Amino acid sequence: MIEVVARTPTAEEYRSIREAVGWKVPRPDDCDRALGSTIDAAVAERGGEAVGMGRTVGDGVFYSFVVDLVVRPEHQGLGLGSRLLAVLVQAAALRSTTGLLQLVAEGHLGRFYERNGFSRDSFGLYSMRLRPAFAG
Repeated sequence: MIEVVARTPTAEEYRSIREAVGWKVPRPDDCDRALGSTIDAAVAERGGEAVGMGRTVGDGVFYSFVVDLVVRPEHQGLGLGSRLLAVLVQAAALRSTTGLLQLVAEGHLGRFYERNGFSRDSFGLYSMRLRPAFAG
């Protein structure tokens, strides 16, 4: 069973998952700094091992951007990306006053984000209008 939990991945998990999908693997100290700027995050775990992750960065009030949404290849196609994204969307809606969540995605991932409620603009930026839990 794979569980999705709201937490920031460790630097080791972050590096391992990035390596598994062929992304550049940053130095551990760079990972610590980057992960320290995480606003919200989610990790998919199977038997105590992180098999997917996603996080948002931004100012935590007006602007939030989805980054590092990725699942190990052997666990792709199981809906984990959508589950991770749902946790991030829910967290952003609770903290946002503007109701906007954005991301940049590679072209072949566009349909995934559109299926999950995002719209693409003419610049290639994907956005989702949220229903903020409060308005300031």
